[in-house]
Amino acid sequence: MGTSPLNHVVELILSIPIPVFQKEDCWAWTASYSGLFSVKSAYWLSRVESPPSNIDAVKGQIWKTKLHERLKMLLKRVAANLLPSKEIISRFNQSMDLCCPICSSTVETTLHLFMRNRSIFENVDINLEGVAAIIFNLFVEHKSARPPLVRPQVSASALGWSSPPRHGLKINVDAAVGPRFSVIATVTRDWRGKVVFAGSRKVNTTIPLQAEAEAVRWTLSLVLDLMCDVVFVETDSQVVAKLLLNSTVPPPWRIRFLCSDLRSFLSSYSNVDVSWVSRICNETDHRLAKWSLFCNFYGSFDVSFSPNCFSSVVLRESSGLL
Repeated sequence: MGTSPLNHVVELILSIPIPVFQKEDCWAWTASYSGLFSVKSAYWLSRVESPPSNIDAVKGQIWKTKLHERLKMLLKRVAANLLPSKEIISRFNQSMDLCCPICSSTVETTLHLFMRNRSIFENVDINLEGVAAIIFNLFVEHKSARPPLVRPQVSASALGWSSPPRHGLKINVDAAVGPRFSVIATVTRDWRGKVVFAGSRKVNTTIPLQAEAEAVRWTLSLVLDLMCDVVFVETDSQVVAKLLLNSTVPPPWRIRFLCSDLRSFLSSYSNVDVSWVSRICNETDHRLAKWSLFCNFYGSFDVSFSPNCFSSVVLRESSGLL
């Protein structure tokens, strides 16, 4: 099946996550994040066949601009040519006069409405560069009127890996996504920063969210063999951490069964805690996953015989605890 067109179908079937606990099959609308049908997702699906025009891109930039909502709405109506000029009204009354009621020499269009004031009432020729400068100055004025952004203080724990309590273990998990498969990695360390277990494995998916969820599930399956009072599992996927911390949040359809397995496991073990950390606190398993994906080599690793990119981070973070 080297060049068979069924290869893509086989890869899709292999990437389906198999739940640990038996679940009933269900329908999912794959065009949406949650798997539920919505008019918005159907609209964007239809836009695949008819890509947006340049004017749509302009309207999107206007909507993201940090201006007053009233000004943004006006600019959006101008860009979409929706103001009730004579040119627009003539679509419904073809017998009407299209000339501007002030100058009586040009068709009244949206562009003419915004450029005629200085040219008619002040007898000033239109200077396009000057108009652009005025618009830019108004934009700067509105931007400077906004209050300055106050950045939150970063805690010391967010600046790097922190050790667990003396009678606990901390497990960091991450995933590296490749063009045909992904690699997940897990690193378990004690309060001294000593590596108890480090390993990586291949998963048949190229979806980052599914790979991150698979990494957490693999890690939780290893917790049963750890004899300790409390286990802290850290992931740099905010979506996965939020889904596990709040059981009322509906999971995306791609990881619905995975999320159900994870929630069932966590409800059975009160000594396991899952939380989100930034990438800088998750550097060891991130590097191990990337190295395993690049070298196409996965399994368990000993710090003495592990990639230098991984062991150097372990040594640096453990020495910082002394």
